[in-house]
Amino acid sequence: MGATWACRKCTLINPSRLRKCSACQWSCPDSYRASLTAQASGVTKVGRAKGPANPSAARRHGKPFDGIEHSLRSALGPSATYDMAAWDIERTAALARTPMQRRAPSSASPHMPALPPADVKPVVVDGGRRTRLRLATAPPRCPTLSEPDSRHELEALHRAMANSRTHQRMLGPREMLMEAPSFFPTEEEFADPVGYLRQLTSAAENYGICRVVPPARVRARAQGAAETEAVAAAVAQSPTVAAASAAADAALGPDSRPLDPSSRASMEAALAMLREDLAFSPRVVPLHRLQEGRPFEYRSPLSLTDFYVQALQFEQDCGGWSVDPAANDQRERDFWRSVATGEPAREVLYGADLDSHEVAGKSEGGRLKHAWGGWDLHTLPQLEGTVLPPSVCAGISGVTTPWAYIGMQYGCFAWHVEDLWLYSVNQLHAGAPKRWYGVPAKSADHFERESRNLVPGVFDRSPDLLSQIVTMVPPAELAASGVHVYTCEQEAGDIIITFPRAFHAGLSHGFNVAEAVNLAPPDWIARGVTASAAARRIPRPPVFAIERLVWELAKGSVAAAPGDVHASIIATHLRSAFDRIVTEQLRLRDAVNRAGVVIFVDKAMLDTRPDDAGAAARAHGHERRRDGPWDEAELCDTCIACLHLCYFACVRCRSCPPAQGVICLSHDHTKLCQCPAAFKQLEVRHSAYTLGWMQRELKKVAEAANSVNRTG
Repeated sequence: MGATWACRKCTLINPSRLRKCSACQWSCPDSYRASLTAQASGVTKVGRAKGPANPSAARRHGKPFDGIEHSLRSALGPSATYDMAAWDIERTAALARTPMQRRAPSSASPHMPALPPADVKPVVVDGGRRTRLRLATAPPRCPTLSEPDSRHELEALHRAMANSRTHQRMLGPREMLMEAPSFFPTEEEFADPVGYLRQLTSAAENYGICRVVPPARVRARAQGAAETEAVAAAVAQSPTVAAASAAADAALGPDSRPLDPSSRASMEAALAMLREDLAFSPRVVPLHRLQEGRPFEYRSPLSLTDFYVQALQFEQDCGGWSVDPAANDQRERDFWRSVATGEPAREVLYGADLDSHEVAGKSEGGRLKHAWGGWDLHTLPQLEGTVLPPSVCAGISGVTTPWAYIGMQYGCFAWHVEDLWLYSVNQLHAGAPKRWYGVPAKSADHFERESRNLVPGVFDRSPDLLSQIVTMVPPAELAASGVHVYTCEQEAGDIIITFPRAFHAGLSHGFNVAEAVNLAPPDWIARGVTASAAARRIPRPPVFAIERLVWELAKGSVAAAPGDVHASIIATHLRSAFDRIVTEQLRLRDAVNRAGVVIFVDKAMLDTRPDDAGAAARAHGHERRRDGPWDEAELCDTCIACLHLCYFACVRCRSCPPAQGVICLSHDHTKLCQCPAAFKQLEVRHSAYTLGWMQRELKKVAEAANSVNRTG
């Protein structure tokens, strides 16, 4: 390993040939760059090193690694031999001179590898010269240095050595990952999406993600040529394919490398699904800067033909995807090398978060449908057995209304979890495969800690970075830190399921068309309440009001006919979450009253209803009349402190203008404004008596369902 320098901003170890840090782009100072020459010649002979006699002098003379080597030899003594690379010297010196307890890697400190045993003697050639130090045994614990500056330098070095694993393992992105499970449902199982998802949850949730191969897809693979001919006939009749293929042939020219016939047929099948006049603004994804946490930029609108031509040109430059798994594995390594080291610098385009209705061609009837059949993502989120009713969650783009994605080679989506920790269903309709990575919910906290350790400077600037979906961390680095990371490849026609709070990321191997939507079976309810509380701490606005959702579900369960199986299942999963929300709501209302906010306003009086409450509201000029159902913006005010959608209660100042907004009951009323408490009012929807009554009725329904299950 050649000469290196540690970035003083993010502590990443960089090769001397780089003038800027590959993670944060911090420039290497000329004075520090000049010391690299001294560093390279600091250790030249076996058992002897050049440089000053003590580490303080080494720092003054601009030779930091001479000082590290001096400290290492002083601590270990001049006996035995062990071959070490430069980064091993730095790491061992940091361990020997910091007050940390030395122990084997564990979940508490997985980032620092243990020292090699004395009988292992790996040989490392450093820039053509063999670097060797004489080590007797594992270094003893040394007292803390008395100089504060030295202590800080060693802590920074300790972090840099942990980050240097990027350069050691970036060549094998999947060797340390585990394979996610694949499932092959029967026709009967696949016909009931909600029931089948219930089976998958118990079998695959601990993996975070899983792959489902529809039975029609299995048949197509068995039929082979007959199915391929049917797809080819549909492609041949598509005007979109004809226009895009002609433009691509003209742009690439006759001297371009011909595409693999199978890959070209798959990409043309993807084209055939899209509108001929489609235009969209693709996201610009700089692969070499994906560890900087910067928001993505968007290109000016491109036609589908232009995007397809650019995708093929990029694939020609990078080798293109192939049906050969080994070739795709190599391109996957190239992708993560660019992400981890910043070399080579590449930018790709990704058509993300597109309205599915606006993307689909006329022959598709306004909906994307892959050739192998499958679940209709437009109706899936609100099937019977799910808990996202149209009265609360209708038409939420990307949640209950699917989004389409048009990818190209290396087009990727960064690590993230779904809004409110919902399930997600992802269909790859046609085109090149996608590579997925997933981290299960049980490892989510560990994932967040290690992500901050691997790119610390980025998270210092933006603590909520993972919610912005802009940062990629190599999965091999996470696995090396003890995080459970699973991976799978999604081919055309396959479905990927992600489970609640499962972090996931991925990349495309070429031009493709995909679609995704969220789903919420009854077992999600309790997790949704927890996710809403987590979103308030960031803060991050939720996609819908969880309080309103649980109220509507409780009301529907209580009003359902006796013996309604669906209502009984919802009541069973809803009971604990509803009790938690009601208990907390009543406690906060009492706390607000004790704080001096005693003016009480019933929010229901402000809603238009043909009853006495509505008449009272009209008499006071507070009526809000409309036709049709209420939406979230009309029924739920947004807390200015945590962005929570306040359905049950909020505090408003009567003396401030309406633009001042409201605050939820979790915060002190002084966070809203500095007006006295007497000027503020507590607005509530559903009194304590009503909430308590609903709580008791829901308990009866849940207990009745449990008794039926026990006797059945």
